[in-house]
Amino acid sequence: MTTFLGMETMRRAVSANQVALQTVGNNIANAGTPGYSRQRANMEATPGYPGLGPFGQPVMNGRIGTGVEISKIERIRDQFLDQQFRSEAHIEGSAFMQYRTLERLEDLYNEGPTNSEHPSGLSGQLNAFWNGWKELASGQENQAVLIEQGKAVTDTFTHLQNAFNTELSSLRKEAELKTDQVNDLLEQIAINNKTIAKIEGTNQTPNELYDEQDRLIDQLSTLIPIEVSRETNKKGFEGTYSIKGINNGPTLVNENGASKIELNDEAAAQSGLSWQINTTDGLSTEFINASSGGGELFGLQKAYARIEQERTDFSAIARDIAGEVNAIFAADSDVAFFLIEDNGSIKVNEALNSNMNIDIEKAKAIGDLAVNSTAVKEYQDLMGKLGVETQSVRRQGEASSSRLANIDGNRMAMSSVSLDEELTMLIQYQHSYNAAARVMTAMDEMLNTIINGMGVVGR
Repeated sequence: MTTFLGMETMRRAVSANQVALQTVGNNIANAGTPGYSRQRANMEATPGYPGLGPFGQPVMNGRIGTGVEISKIERIRDQFLDQQFRSEAHIEGSAFMQYRTLERLEDLYNEGPTNSEHPSGLSGQLNAFWNGWKELASGQENQAVLIEQGKAVTDTFTHLQNAFNTELSSLRKEAELKTDQVNDLLEQIAINNKTIAKIEGTNQTPNELYDEQDRLIDQLSTLIPIEVSRETNKKGFEGTYSIKGINNGPTLVNENGASKIELNDEAAAQSGLSWQINTTDGLSTEFINASSGGGELFGLQKAYARIEQERTDFSAIARDIAGEVNAIFAADSDVAFFLIEDNGSIKVNEALNSNMNIDIEKAKAIGDLAVNSTAVKEYQDLMGKLGVETQSVRRQGEASSSRLANIDGNRMAMSSVSLDEELTMLIQYQHSYNAAARVMTAMDEMLNTIINGMGVVGR
């Protein structure tokens, strides 16, 4: 055992506690950084002294410690909780997009309860229209007002049909933006993979890049359903990330780079929203949703299909109402009250005028459509279906958001920086550092006595 063994032991202690203090300081500095996982300096005792003597026998009983060293600076993170978060995120993302669209449909119809005794929206226009016919039959209404009421009904139908088309156009534009966002995330993850592989090749642990990858993947998991795996050939390293679509879907990111997703144009899609994926091996295939959720991207697809169906059903109701009125109004003539155009919209026949003669019985029969109309019942069923569906999707989204919040809370409890804990560790390492430095000072005084004080007696 050398004279300076104690000094080397304390040097290691000072150095290890200095690194630990630096790690604590880094945690405190990044307490508010999104996606940051707290880090810990893992300390291990260095091999004791002396080693084995002849014939494998110890030189002495017991071993003298030689200090401590930092084996690794690791980040505190639970990959199982990350997997749970990503499995739930795409469900919440899909439900959010659908609920937002259904809520928008309810706003367009404007059939909610009002303080007035008269209903709002199309129902209010239809009620005024039916009442106009009843009043005409009793001699209380003139024909000019009735024609204007009919135009109000057709204007409402036209407005809603145009609103559906506007919503479809907006959803397609949003789908284009979400597709670009997915591709940007995939490309950034692939770039980070190459950087991680390069750094790990030098036996360093890029904790900040691991955090960045997890943050990007969390964002990606809200957009599309994914499965994430890690590939590494070195023990103690997390390695690069490989990403595939859920349920053995297409490869999105691997060692060769990132795939690219493209939104099909309206002509290629024919109906709805659809995507093609160009994989890293040069193949092109349809990118479909193979999960119960689908993320925001496939949530837009479901929302788009829902509005298309709404537009179709609503146009059918408009034609049915026009047909029911015309069947009575034009029973003994060739003049129809409503005209049905090629695009499915309806309008009041311009040939009608305020001087026309309308049979009282016809007027009464048309007025009775307020309770006898099949189309009106279809419209009421449509509103009921929309209300139930909106409530169902809202509950699904709230339940998913609650589960997601619980999972993320568990992740934060493990990985986020607790300033109280860090300050406790700061005091611990500070005292350890000071104690090691004090022992080193004591050993320095001992060495000074040996070097400068011994052998001077009798001089």
